[in-house]
Formats: sequence, C-alpha cells, structure tokens
Amino acid sequence: GMLGSLLILCRPEAMLWGYAACFLSAFLHFRSTKKLPIHASIPFLMITITLMGLIAWRLYYFGYPLPNTYYAKVSSDIVTNAVSGIKYIAKFFIQVPIMLIVMGLIVFDILQSMKNKTMSSMQWIILIFAKMLFIIPIVTGGDHFELSRFFQSGIPLLLMSAICISSRWSMNRVFMIAIVFVSMVSSRWIIYACTQTPLAHEWSIAQEGRLQSQALNEFFTEDHLPVQGVLTAGGTAYTYHGTTIDLLGLNNVAMAHAESVKQKGIMKNHASFVPSIFYAQVPDLFWMGGGFSSKEPSALEIHAFNAHIFHQIHKEERFKKLYGAFAIQHGEERWLMAFMSRRFISSLDSTYRIKEIVVREIPL
Repeated sequence: GMLGSLLILCRPEAMLWGYAACFLSAFLHFRSTKKLPIHASIPFLMITITLMGLIAWRLYYFGYPLPNTYYAKVSSDIVTNAVSGIKYIAKFFIQVPIMLIVMGLIVFDILQSMKNKTMSSMQWIILIFAKMLFIIPIVTGGDHFELSRFFQSGIPLLLMSAICISSRWSMNRVFMIAIVFVSMVSSRWIIYACTQTPLAHEWSIAQEGRLQSQALNEFFTEDHLPVQGVLTAGGTAYTYHGTTIDLLGLNNVAMAHAESVKQKGIMKNHASFVPSIFYAQVPDLFWMGGGFSSKEPSALEIHAFNAHIFHQIHKEERFKKLYGAFAIQHGEERWLMAFMSRRFISSLDSTYRIKEIVVREIPL
C-alpha cells in the first residue's frame, strides 16, 4: 500500500499498476484460501485515498483530473492511438531483439500451463505484469523518445521472468547467464554506457534552452522582458526571468485542452499547437527559428520541422500583420533574430537597432 501510494505520486502509469497489484494479490489469496482476507483491502484503500487526494489537488490547481502532459500528448482518437502503440511496441522489439525471445518463452510457458490447467502464482504475476506493460502504449499511442521509455522499467522484470521459467525447465546456470549477457548486449546497455546515448539530444535541447534564455535575460532590461512562445519549454522556461508560453501545451492549459483529437500527420507528442489559441495569447517573441548572432543577419532561418509543427503559421496573412522576422541589436550587444510581434517592436526605445529580415526555410 505504501509503495503503491508513493508510485502514484511519481508516475501516472501507477494508477494502473497499483490497482492491478491489488487485484492480483487478492486473487492469489482467494485462489489459495478460497476467501478474501481483510488485510487485502488495506493496500486498495491506501492507493484509492492517495489517488483521490491527487485528483482533488489537480482539479483545484488547474481544473482537470489527469496531468496536463496527458491532454497535451494523448489524442482521444482510439484507433490512431492503437495503431501508434502497436508501432511503438514493434520498434521496441526491433531495438531490443532479445525481448522477442524473452516474450516467446513467457507466452509459450503460460499457454502450456493454461492448456494443462497448471497456472502457478508466479505465472499469474508474469501474465498480469506483461499485459499491463503492453496495454499502456496501445491506449496512449506510445511516445516519441528514443529507447522505448515505457518499457525500460519492465525489461529487468521480463528478464527475471524468463530466467524463472528457464529454471523450471531445468536449464543450467551457464545458459541463464548467457541469456542475461546476450540481453544486455542486444539491448545496447553496454554500448550506450561506453558511447553516447541517443537521449543526448534531449539534454542538448535543455542546455540550449537555458543558454538562450540567459542571453535574453541579459539582452533586455529586467522591466522590459518580452513574453516568449517556445516549442521546447523545459530549460528555456526554467532559466528565463520573464514569461514563457509553452506552445505545445505541456504547461499551457488553454493549448493542451483546445483539441481532444490531435491533428494527424504530426510527430507524436507534438500535435497540440492550435493557431487560434496562439493568436489569443500573442507572445512577443515566437521561437519558430532564430537565435543570437555576432554578425548582422540578413535572414531568419526556420527549420522545416518547426514550420510543420506550427502548421506553417508564418505564411498566414493574419500572422504577417501581427508578426515580422526581425533582427535587433541593443547597444553593442550581439544581434537577436526571431519572429517578433510588431506591437512589441514598436514599444522598443531608440537604444535598440531594429531590422526586418527575410525568412528562409531549411528543408528536412
């Protein structure tokens, strides 16, 4: 009960894990004793009370029962989620091929036991655990991060399950050690420990965001910091002294909840941008592209990926009336390039050198 309560406060998936564990515990007690002990209800009550308290806090804090990341990332389109989730699972097996063998061992063993009506408590635990592990990405549509993070916490348990099954089949210790070694190598844990992880890109995004926001803090005076609208708000919002609008909705309730069914054809977890909400919020700086330069710039370069995420909004006439691609310099400071609202540009005093520049799109 304590573990389930703590897990719910850490990860939203635990809302499923906790109740599944309670159900399984009660089932196994009933299977062996033919009655339900009173103490089996204690973990259930602890998890329920924790969950109710957490939901009440969320409703009070921003009006919705689930974390805002859920509404920003998960579409209400069940079919699309299922298809994306199946692709996510397939990618996991391609990236970690030994798990095909592991899951094959588990499925074969459980089917044999079901056929012979000899399912053990351990097999029920493995079955419920594996089903939950693969149901979550199908319901939510998976994730866009590398290394299949929905499965990372489950890999050791699946390996342990396969080893338990192997030991029941009287396989020798050398064979089991070989399974663990091959699993680690094929899962690239050892390779990534000695080289660069594919998640390094995520750290660089956060670092770049911090550096960019720190430069903004120094470029503008403290009482004239612009409101910035960004694609990746993590490191950017953390460092910036002004206001940051998360245009993908993770920390922006209006954007996250604008459309329950997300637009198809946009990268998973990046489909929450809604132009009408953008026009209602009107950030002073819009980071579709740009940055700082020591040389006087002639063009604002935007990546085609960013343009796609933001629905090519920079080509709309309404956008062009409100925004322009500007390069500005403050005293002897380096140049700042970004889409900026014309209202914000008109508010800058004569200490800022302002230049409107052309837009150049960088193809994928």
